Amino acid sequence: MAKAESLANGMRKNIEKVRTLGIDTDYIARLEEEVAALAATDRAVEEAAAVLSELRRKNNEAMSRLNEDVLTAKKSIKAKYDKMEWLDFGIADKQ
Repeated sequence: MAKAESLANGMRKNIEKVRTLGIDTDYIARLEEEVAALAATDRAVEEAAAVLSELRRKNNEAMSRLNEDVLTAKKSIKAKYDKMEWLDFGIADKQ
């Protein structure tokens, strides 16, 4: 974006020279509008990425807590009950 903005500024300063190339003020204005539109959407993408990053962090923390809770419950059940009863609690005997 910065390169396009710099180019537009340079062409605007040298409009007489670039006219010979078929570049006019409308072309330069369109280029500037495209840069402005892209800057706006780029900000929106950055904001969405920040929100997504925070959601991902919270989700990973919740998943870790869930895994710890499941492991704790399974260990307690396995310590208290015979492995023939584990399936009753939703614990598959993988042996």
